[in-house]
Amino acid sequence: MQMKIITTFEYSYLPYKEIMKKVETPFNYDSLYELNHLISSNYSHVLKTDLEGIHIKNFVGVIKLREDILIEILPKIYNHANVKINDDTKTEIYRNLYYMINKALKVPNNNINFNNFDVSRGMILDFFINLFLQNLSLKILRGLYRTYVREEENSNFIKGKILVSKNIIKNPLNLKMYSEFDNYTEDNIVNQIFKFVVKDMSRNTVWPQNKMIAKQILLKLSDVSDINISRSTFTLVKHDRLLADYENLLNFARFYILNQSIDFRGNNENDVFIFNIDMNTVYQDYISELIKEYSNEILVHSKVYTQKSGNHLIYNQLNKGCFNLQPDISIENENGVQVIIDTKYKKLVQDQPRKGVSDKDIYQMFGYYHKYQKPRIILLYPEYEAAVSDVYSFYIESDTNLNISTINLNGRIYTKEEEWNIVKKLKEIIF
Repeated sequence: MQMKIITTFEYSYLPYKEIMKKVETPFNYDSLYELNHLISSNYSHVLKTDLEGIHIKNFVGVIKLREDILIEILPKIYNHANVKINDDTKTEIYRNLYYMINKALKVPNNNINFNNFDVSRGMILDFFINLFLQNLSLKILRGLYRTYVREEENSNFIKGKILVSKNIIKNPLNLKMYSEFDNYTEDNIVNQIFKFVVKDMSRNTVWPQNKMIAKQILLKLSDVSDINISRSTFTLVKHDRLLADYENLLNFARFYILNQSIDFRGNNENDVFIFNIDMNTVYQDYISELIKEYSNEILVHSKVYTQKSGNHLIYNQLNKGCFNLQPDISIENENGVQVIIDTKYKKLVQDQPRKGVSDKDIYQMFGYYHKYQKPRIILLYPEYEAAVSDVYSFYIESDTNLNISTINLNGRIYTKEEEWNIVKKLKEIIF
């Protein structure tokens, strides 16, 4: 059965009649009921349905209505007159988005050939699945992750330490010893999470290449226990030096699981599937990682920090801080914070008052300005149709304190040349 892919953007409206035009077989309205329930339960902050269609708010990702109908929602920053949506431009959008997420999650991409990514081969979700599977496959080829797992066993000899209370219950005749010990094994929570994720990816991908890689990984993980994971499963992972090589892949697995409508009870009979990408976080982390990676080229005798807390907006009667002020990016030297950058995944529009910058964002920057000893503040937005570079002061006849700028992400940002252009622009904005 050939997949029908419907392409739209954030902040658009998709009537059901447009969906029905794309399909050849009769439409089962049970899927719409299921979609409506799923959205109202978990996705009402980014999606909304009515009797005639789907209101798409700040949602990027995919919605599968049934086996042959898939809606892909692309980032709003590419939805303008300068971009004609066809297979070529859509492929470039995918490559850019793929690369931003890859950079944000700190997953190595040295083995990924972006030129081989053709949008006609699949959809946005397949790109992310391919990234994860390729990197996990390379790691596993070097050896499965092993760590110590606490186990209990009733045996003829002592392993580790005796559990006295359980030993009395289990062995009243003292014929065996019930003990607890640490076992260095590949059957641990990290590999169990990977196995669960790979199985789920294999079900949801349409690329034969992904299914083949998933099959090879699952063969390597055949001795690892099958578990049904929940959101809290990731809190059970013990972070130590042994996990360092797998940390980024575990972050990607968490990203994949927590951003989709997975049924943690293991019931995969439902047709409707949702995978949502939080572009606010992706954009923020992409810019942060770019500045950190190229800090030697961008900064002079300064250090860059991300999400660094320390100051509070107000204090209560016990002098306890309330409303933590945590800038996205802060640049510091021996004299303290010199520059604060706050990323905003919003569209600035030339013909709107103040180009669409919200009052709330300015109030937030005013708080940063006073609580961090008056550094220069930069509000950094993705560029839409035209560049924006506005300067303001918080007080009359004072030096420039606030810059509102945009960064152009419409080029081929996954190439070294374009990445360097972005780095040079960031340096220009910062200094």
